[in-house]
Amino acid sequence: MTEISAMTTKEDEGERLDRFLASTFSDLSRSRLKALIKGGSVVILANGSESVVLDPNRAVSANERYRVTLPEPIPAVPEPEDIPLSVLFED
Repeated sequence: MTEISAMTTKEDEGERLDRFLASTFSDLSRSRLKALIKGGSVVILANGSESVVLDPNRAVSANERYRVTLPEPIPAVPEPEDIPLSVLFED
């Protein structure tokens, strides 16, 4: 698993979490970040403690650090299935 992190500034204050992360990590889409947030892969590190963030609409505050854990990619190789097929026409 890969971890990436971002720190908010005064200019980011009040912005939605998913939008802040999407603008910070341009290689991840906002919908992908929403799924990661709702899946519990985003942690806020503030005031010496850390907690999981589950709301992509959460407004960020200044001087908060967010850590995003990216799961390992799943290979996109289709797996064959042994299913019965009826042949309707054969040349």
